[in-house]
Amino acid sequence: MSISFSSSKTQTHVILLTTIYFVLKEFSLEAYHYRPRTYFLNKRIRSLHT
Repeated sequence: MSISFSSSKTQTHVILLTTIYFVLKEFSLEAYHYRPRTYFLNKRIRSLHT
């Protein structure tokens, strides 16, 4: 009983870690891809306002 419980616990930990890893990876990729675009848009908006 305790063995199966511990194994399931480690499994959930692994799933959590992999999920967090993929989420962070996707987030960092999106940030890396969209940062120049947002910067360009902000520059454009500022140029329009002034």
